[in-house]
Amino acid sequence: MKQLKLFLLALLPLFLLSCEEDDSPLVQPTTFEVAVKFGSAYAGQVAPNLTVKVTNADSKISTEATTNSLGIARFENLPVGIYDISVSQTYTPAQFLEFAGVTVESDVIFNASLTNQTINTSSSNFFALELKSSPVGSLLIKQIYYAGSNAKDGALYRDQFIEIYNNSDQVAYADGLCFGQVYGLGANAKIEQTYLQPNGQYNWNAALNMPSGIDANGEYVYMESFFELPGTGTQYPIEPGKSIVIAQNALNHKAPYQNQKGETITPNDPSLTVDLSGADFEAFYNQAFNSDIDNPAVPNIILHQTYGKDMLLDNPGRDAYVLVKKQGPLSSLKQYSAPEVRTITATTKLYYQIPNTWVIDAVEAQQSPAKLIPKKLTDDLDAGYTYTPLGSYSSQSVIRKVVKNFNGRNILQDTNNSTNDFKVLDRAQPRGF
Repeated sequence: MKQLKLFLLALLPLFLLSCEEDDSPLVQPTTFEVAVKFGSAYAGQVAPNLTVKVTNADSKISTEATTNSLGIARFENLPVGIYDISVSQTYTPAQFLEFAGVTVESDVIFNASLTNQTINTSSSNFFALELKSSPVGSLLIKQIYYAGSNAKDGALYRDQFIEIYNNSDQVAYADGLCFGQVYGLGANAKIEQTYLQPNGQYNWNAALNMPSGIDANGEYVYMESFFELPGTGTQYPIEPGKSIVIAQNALNHKAPYQNQKGETITPNDPSLTVDLSGADFEAFYNQAFNSDIDNPAVPNIILHQTYGKDMLLDNPGRDAYVLVKKQGPLSSLKQYSAPEVRTITATTKLYYQIPNTWVIDAVEAQQSPAKLIPKKLTDDLDAGYTYTPLGSYSSQSVIRKVVKNFNGRNILQDTNNSTNDFKVLDRAQPRGF
């Protein structure tokens, strides 16, 4: 017995060492591939030498790999989980002429992305991305202040604004410029699958009276709100490197004001809100909405399509915004009901159908990476999204990054991917950087 005990004691270190060496993770890492090619407009060519980025939704750690001669990027030994996958390629006009044989005046950016992809040892280990492009425009959405400020200490949502920037070296004109919010579904919509795309967003091909033979989902957006800036054509110039501010209410929200009931409202902490008395345009609905006050010194925008009683931006951030340059009269635009509507009456809400070719800039916003809703914009318009980390009534805004400066004129980043192009201001600042 004594010899047996000594024998077992002698084996104990080996047993413990064996346990240490066998302390492997229960979940093994995985390997997968991403194939990248150009869309049918470019004959579906494979896309070599491009950087594909995958980002883990939980850890926020990004990993990059380069596509080979077959357009395939290989990722090895990554932790299993939920990933966002994206790729982007920018061509200068000279590079694009060589690539496509087409002369353009500005950079052409190709984007593709997939979000919320489950990657584990039992799921598909192959993903396909198709690059789509859109030219970079001179007028951009520079800043969106949708979060609003504290209800008691700030100005709630009445201080919201959108800022438009001239990113070119030539004078641009705001006259006739259109903008608005894109209509779409939120999360977990309870409608028939027939009326949904695979990503959970509306399938507009299923809308009543939609013509066959068009790509109703990929080539158009549908407007929940649609506005136009007034002007004669050259009445409202925007100098290079300058911007215009479009306010919900063109007031100094840091100061007391009288609402439509005649009540005096005073913010307890003016630092939480903004002074919009110098805005270039404002929205005035004139529908007896308490905070909708008309500033006679500031021109009103033209209301083509509205929802609510003021230019209300979704405080959590579940909106997509487009900047539109008309390519014809607005009377030429068609309007459609939501796809699940099967009977159209006099009270049915209809939504303007805007061709993507009219869209000169677009920004997708989300509530947070953990609370994504189906994207309303296609990748050629915006392959990513932006958000305010502190959420509703936080005083935060999203604003474009400055990528270059030429003799005091800031050049703002515009890759048609808001994840890359935007950052957050802890305090919204009209005309600020």
